[in-house]
Amino acid sequence: IEEFSTFMVKGKLEPIMYDQDHDFNWRTIQRLLSHAKAWQPSAFNLLDRLQIDLLSGKPEVSRAKWRMDVALDDVCVGGATNLFIVLNNQTFKKRVVSVEVLVPNGEPESRTHRFELAACPPPRSGLKLSASNDEDCLDWIPRYLHKGVVLWMNIAWNRKFYGLTNVQVMLRDEDNIVLESKVLSTNVSRKTSNVLRKRMFRLENARKIGEMDIPYSP
Repeated sequence: IEEFSTFMVKGKLEPIMYDQDHDFNWRTIQRLLSHAKAWQPSAFNLLDRLQIDLLSGKPEVSRAKWRMDVALDDVCVGGATNLFIVLNNQTFKKRVVSVEVLVPNGEPESRTHRFELAACPPPRSGLKLSASNDEDCLDWIPRYLHKGVVLWMNIAWNRKFYGLTNVQVMLRDEDNIVLESKVLSTNVSRKTSNVLRKRMFRLENARKIGEMDIPYSP
């Protein structure tokens, strides 16, 4: 509520959020977020790790020139899945970089994307999750997402391939020098029943949020 109030007229939000009959209230927002997280948990893992990095203020995070985070499901259903990549240029000047994704036995096995990344210097120290008088983590997360690049890529393997495999993501500068490289492991499965069952279980739990009572208005 406090964060919404920074850009909404004071006193206008609470009646909406705590109205049982309003389409846009606390319960529907919670259900929407829970459904999204249940459907694409890997994407939300990236947001969780960004928040943890900003809260910790560790030197290996705050002093690095680049921040690259990647997420991939542990099991890839039906020989295909989504790969999420978040990039941030933590220097003081805009830079041109490229991202190369290598997928052994994939279709295709390699693809490259090139970007110009705006400067996004990190905070000098760890942040508080919420602070009324200073910039906090909830201020910085949108800033990182706005100035960075978020890639949502579909990757697939040929029909004959299944089992454990690796996916490599490399960040290169304008001279093609590798700045950072990450390797992710996943299990390519042709069977969908077990994974879909787990996903439906998560979605069912998200649906139950829509049946919860709205908290009492302060």
